Amino acid sequence: GWDVRFMLAGNRISSINVDANSSTTFQVQVIPPEQIEAGTYKIGVQAANQSTSTDPLELEAVVSGTYAMQLTTPNDLLSYDIKEGGERTIELKVINTGTSELEDIELSSTVPNTWEASFEPKVIRNLPAGESTTVQAVIKSADKSLPGDYSLTLSASTPEVSSDAAL
Repeated sequence: GWDVRFMLAGNRISSINVDANSSTTFQVQVIPPEQIEAGTYKIGVQAANQSTSTDPLELEAVVSGTYAMQLTTPNDLLSYDIKEGGERTIELKVINTGTSELEDIELSSTVPNTWEASFEPKVIRNLPAGESTTVQAVIKSADKSLPGDYSLTLSASTPEVSSDAAL
């Protein structure tokens, strides 16, 4: 459900003292549930104590959508073989699982020292809600890599959301 918080000077409060014939300013922070539909929602708030109360105040929250994304491979395979000094192209799938369009999705990586990773495209300009697109990741291993398991993290990120795929 909705999470409504009353804040004063950056701290969450459940009550506040107000002297007679005076006022106090505080903030109302409203956090919508995940995966909520875009739209306009009304939220009622009211101040009260044992002897009096204010008229209800109706706040309006406008939800433009949610941001969510998944980075994976088309077959969900996250383990690959690559030879010493070799190169491997991996197809990645970026899925917009939110309700808002994603823009300027940047692809990046964390790879072992002396390894390299590049992406085509490096940036996805826009991805509508519910849509997916593919990206090619080219992984180059070091010339003198010892046999074994190596961990790589490939990432897709926007200012609003990010997703990682660990290989």
